[in-house]
Amino acid sequence: MTKIIINKTEDAKSVIKKIKENEDNQITLVVPRDSAFGEQVSNFELLKEASTELDKEIVIESVDENVLALAEANSFSSLHPLFHGGKTHVSDILPAKSRKTSRGKKTKTEEKITREAPKKPAKASVPLHQIKITEEPAQMEVEAALEEAKVDIEEAEGIIHERGLAEAEGRTDREVAGKRRNNLFTAIVFIAVLGVIYFGGERLFGRAEIAIQLKKTPWQDSASLILSSVYTGVSASGVPAQIFTQTKTDTELFLASGKSNVSDKAKGKITVYNAYSSQPQTLVATTRFESPDGKIVRLVGQIIVPGAKIQDGKIIPSSILTDVIADKAGAEYNIGPLPKLSVPGFKNSPKFDGFYGALDMPLTGGFVGIRPTPTASDISSAKDKVTKTLKSIFGSGLFEAVPQGFKILDGATSMSISKLAVDTATDPQGKFSVMGEAKLTAIGFREEDIKSWLLLRAQKSDPSTSFRSVNPSYSAISPDFTRGTLKLIVASEGVLTPSFDADSFRNMVAGKSGDEARALILKIPELADGKLSLWPFWLTGIPSDPGRVKITVQ
Repeated sequence: MTKIIINKTEDAKSVIKKIKENEDNQITLVVPRDSAFGEQVSNFELLKEASTELDKEIVIESVDENVLALAEANSFSSLHPLFHGGKTHVSDILPAKSRKTSRGKKTKTEEKITREAPKKPAKASVPLHQIKITEEPAQMEVEAALEEAKVDIEEAEGIIHERGLAEAEGRTDREVAGKRRNNLFTAIVFIAVLGVIYFGGERLFGRAEIAIQLKKTPWQDSASLILSSVYTGVSASGVPAQIFTQTKTDTELFLASGKSNVSDKAKGKITVYNAYSSQPQTLVATTRFESPDGKIVRLVGQIIVPGAKIQDGKIIPSSILTDVIADKAGAEYNIGPLPKLSVPGFKNSPKFDGFYGALDMPLTGGFVGIRPTPTASDISSAKDKVTKTLKSIFGSGLFEAVPQGFKILDGATSMSISKLAVDTATDPQGKFSVMGEAKLTAIGFREEDIKSWLLLRAQKSDPSTSFRSVNPSYSAISPDFTRGTLKLIVASEGVLTPSFDADSFRNMVAGKSGDEARALILKIPELADGKLSLWPFWLTGIPSDPGRVKITVQ
């Protein structure tokens, strides 16, 4: 039989071509783990058609359990290079038709227990199970070892006695008896040590390993799904979704190409202080503040200055920051910083000294004359530029703050420009500014929720099943950002296995005898294979401490 080994990137067409070119009618096809060929059910269907047409017998060999399951589902003979042939471990539970022991002769402790599995219509069903126990004997092996030790001791005593007679005939009987007593004491100590090791083995260092392999069934599905932000849990009707939003801003300067005769007033920020009382004070819009050289600036809007704090009989001034504008146009009002501006409205009252303002930064923008001014074309072009910049910013780093585990699909996002503010006032270089704000909205979901929804669909026919593996893919994506819903089609391929609680089974077998443990293994639903290993070799049962029992599920 010819063996053909395919690489991980080959498709069905390439594999079938190799089979056609091979003259042998019996071919073993070696499929590596995670290969492109082994990921699609359709590849095995095409291979089946080709083998029938070419009249060739094909056996699938792989260490990938999913590949073996797909092979069996399409009526190919399959084998695992690690589980088929060769010397078994301690205790194997094998399909009768697919494995044979490599030993030519049974040991006196080897036995076979056969049961017939329930017949089911599933493609990958196993009609027969066989347990082959090669567990080393406990009591019998130790007894044999002790007997051999006794014989060795007796022979040693005889040799010593004969040599003593030949070499020292003058010795007394008491000396000869003493030597014999020493030899007997050594034998007793040796036997006692063996007994301690045997009877204390389980308590001190005994352990068990149970490997369970359950039947695997290929599974395919395609269905429509609605995800919604109003759902709180996974159900047959839908899956929860979450709305994500992210805002980014961008301000850019652009050269103005027009000219105009302008008369602009200086603008800026003023800090208004209350050093008068603990009562708040309302100041209306246009309230005047006067600089030491007599220049007037006015409040843009009404404010309430908070009350001052009184501590240890002293007033600690309170403050508020607000907008001001010069009373007149012109560059001479580009004043500041100034530590104190008075309030003329409080003149000749106690509040005059208690309320004042401060320009921590100078006022700017005061100008009278001809200067560059943006045209309508300048403004339109600037807005387009800022919009493109915002789109590129979102495209380079989409939703960096999305929680781990959430998935956002292409086509489930929407970007909108929420603000484009133009300041036509130009700076000394003749440039005006445009500030843009963009908002990105997306509908995301947890892919684990999708897998839970798929499991609900798979369990309609068998509530006890679970996924060994499943890989969903998505298409026909249709978001509704107003309602917070996402419609899509979920297609999936996977492998199903019966549900199995390893922790519960570990507690169940702890402290059981070897026969009881094997009987419990055989009762596992949809069992395909199993292995029981005990250490040290003379143990006859499972350790009573569940922590010394290791269970692996394949």
